[in-house]
Amino acid sequence: MSKLQLNTTNPLSIEINYKPKPQYDALFGNDTPYYFPGEQIRGTVKYESEKSGSTIKHRGIYVNLCHCIYKKNQLIESKLIGSIQLKEPGTVISPYSMDFSFLTSSDLSPSFVGDKYTYSYIIVASLHKTLKHIDVSTPIAVISPIAELPSKPDIRLAVTTDQMTAKFIVERSVFWNNSIIDCLFNTTSIKQDTIESINLQLISMETYKDENAKSVLVDYQFIDGCPRVGLDIPFTLDIRYLKLWPPTNQPALHFNSSYAFRILIRTNNSGKWLTKEIPIEICQPKQ
Repeated sequence: MSKLQLNTTNPLSIEINYKPKPQYDALFGNDTPYYFPGEQIRGTVKYESEKSGSTIKHRGIYVNLCHCIYKKNQLIESKLIGSIQLKEPGTVISPYSMDFSFLTSSDLSPSFVGDKYTYSYIIVASLHKTLKHIDVSTPIAVISPIAELPSKPDIRLAVTTDQMTAKFIVERSVFWNNSIIDCLFNTTSIKQDTIESINLQLISMETYKDENAKSVLVDYQFIDGCPRVGLDIPFTLDIRYLKLWPPTNQPALHFNSSYAFRILIRTNNSGKWLTKEIPIEICQPKQ
């Protein structure tokens, strides 16, 4: 039986066996190489049959870069975005080995791992034969960390219901994925004993074609009972342990992701929930 192997080595890795730098272990694990947009992907394609010295005719050997969508770890769609030909049609003798160097695009979108969907990339080595191809693939991650947070307006969300008017205040609307977020909730008017509790949720939204998936990542109750008028309620939201990936937008694969804060107000009207949402951005810092 013949086999085609693909080995990629990350020139930025500390260790040769696919491991990323230690500070990214929390995001990528220990066995997925990561790259930056515009970076060279280098590796080796090997062909080896059971019998040394045997030959195989082929119609070309290629290395392809594809971006893809996974749903609960199952590949559901992939598209070719780049290809190089390592060897023109002819014959190879086992064992065969050839190094490759693949330059990625500088506008490559970063990978994203969500609660339901994953957007990422695979490198595929393909030996073309007359009736079929021999393919093997390995996943890679693309990251695009930034040095400074972009300038965005602060959050000043007016919360108005029949029972209460209030403000939800956060100093910014874009955050590092290792942040502790300072929040403030201020009540300006309220009907006595009409509120049972108020929660702040952090939610993620993933859209693939016509399917929308929302997940509650954090559900924090910061008020239990009915607050007083004019009360300032400061609290913090720690998102460091969530290991959030910055959102991405991929029209070619009909996929996008985003995050938002959601205020939930539980009233004493049969436990009815009133909700308000405001979008936020999550970024990954350079380390």
